Amino acid sequence: MLRRVLLLCGVLSPLLYAVADLLAGLRWKGYSFRDQTISELGAIGAPSRSLFGALLIPTYLLLTAFGVGVWQAAEGRRRLWVAAGLLVGLGVLGLTIGQFVPMRPRGTERPGGPSAANR
Repeated sequence: MLRRVLLLCGVLSPLLYAVADLLAGLRWKGYSFRDQTISELGAIGAPSRSLFGALLIPTYLLLTAFGVGVWQAAEGRRRLWVAAGLLVGLGVLGLTIGQFVPMRPRGTERPGGPSAANR
């Protein structure tokens, strides 16, 4: 039963990611789903940053849980163990490093760097 719940996380994680994209994009007046990247939703100074970041935490927790479920289901199959390890690694990176390295919105100046117009 636990394994099934963990494997179900593999369906829930991308669904929550899509919901995070939609809700955060709608929160940012003028955001273009077509012309802007999803990473801009979590950019420094973006009006959607706090909501998007808060929704990414459970998304990456679900991804990590899915990786654990794949590991349990592998039952000696090396390729599945590798895939599971990569899923867990991606989830852990998203929960740790990913939360602390936001980008800056396009067209904004980097502190101490050249302006966007001079590049």
